[in-house]
Amino acid sequence: MPQKTFSQLPIERSYAPRTVAAALDVPPRKIVAMIRDGELKGFKIGRLWRIPESALLKLTETPVPNSQ
Repeated sequence: MPQKTFSQLPIERSYAPRTVAAALDVPPRKIVAMIRDGELKGFKIGRLWRIPESALLKLTETPVPNSQ
């Protein structure tokens, strides 16, 4: 089987915690805390956190418990 080159690999969009925080209307520190607590998938590139688009889709698809 021929080996795939870098240009043939699928690339997923990723976002900075600041961008995710603005979209969800929460502080950026909350996003980083969610990553550290395992509630949100993320990865580091050097010192910078990135959140893959698939993790955001999972997060937004999760139903919120009804608080009564």
